[in-house]
Amino acid sequence: MSDDPKGAPCLGCDKSVLPGLDVCLACGARPLYQSLKEGEYAVEAGPIAGQRFRDATVALLDQVLDRPLKPEAVQRLAAERVRVCQNLEKPYAEALTKKLGRQESNAQVVTGAAPERGAIGGFAKPWPWLAAIVGIALAPFVGWWMILLGIGAAVGLAFSVRKERMPVLGDAPFPPQAWAPWSPVARRAADLLAALDGPARERFAAVTSAVRDLLERLAADDAFALASGGREGNMGKAAVRLLEETVEAGERVRDAKDAAAADALGRLAETARKAREDVFALGRTLDAPAERMAAQVEQEVQQLSQRVAEHKRIWTR
Repeated sequence: MSDDPKGAPCLGCDKSVLPGLDVCLACGARPLYQSLKEGEYAVEAGPIAGQRFRDATVALLDQVLDRPLKPEAVQRLAAERVRVCQNLEKPYAEALTKKLGRQESNAQVVTGAAPERGAIGGFAKPWPWLAAIVGIALAPFVGWWMILLGIGAAVGLAFSVRKERMPVLGDAPFPPQAWAPWSPVARRAADLLAALDGPARERFAAVTSAVRDLLERLAADDAFALASGGREGNMGKAAVRLLEETVEAGERVRDAKDAAAADALGRLAETARKAREDVFALGRTLDAPAERMAAQVEQEVQQLSQRVAEHKRIWTR
């Protein structure tokens, strides 16, 4: 389980993914999590000779892996091809590869165990070269056949390290425990962010982004979040209902190009925008008594729930 209370960084928009989710509500992309089963995918990268690209790659990996890279891992990334991390499911491996940039880091999605190093890796050791030098040095005294013996010994020593595996730089963190009320609908929302286009996607994204901001604000450690009951309180539940109705409308737009549902997305986006503004305005009145603040939050919840219900009655008639 991830131990980051703020959530892992999204590989698409760099915002923190809300705790309890494995998709980003702001853009639909994913954070990096390893598979709880035996993930068959991995990401390989390098060598990255350019300092600027290498620094950017290291900064990203320090952010998304479970611990910062050690100096020797950074050196390997500069000099040879390495496995960045493994035990991934395909969507996570593809998201990390896209974020690393194929041209900048030579990143590639691969499957299976880390490959064994071949003779080229063996020649990085001093012993093959030493055997060849000894053979050449002794040739005038012993016989020219020593050159062949030295070269043969060099090749043999080089191949003797073939059982070394390609190094793995680190591990992806384990996924957080899913929050049952909204994890499934969040995944449906992420699918729609990838499937919709044009004005429908803009309206849909306005809602998902606003809901994300609402839930993040409700999870803050302050008097407002306490008075609102956090994301488990009525405001959090109302935000989830808003997301559920928006996903339902978005799926109708995707599947049937429903004009009424498309119009509903615009109204839901406006509702989400106003709810976010109201909640953040309430959150700034931290000097208000807790009872009054809780009453204001509940009033806003009722208004939000009424607006969502009215929208649904209109677009499902």
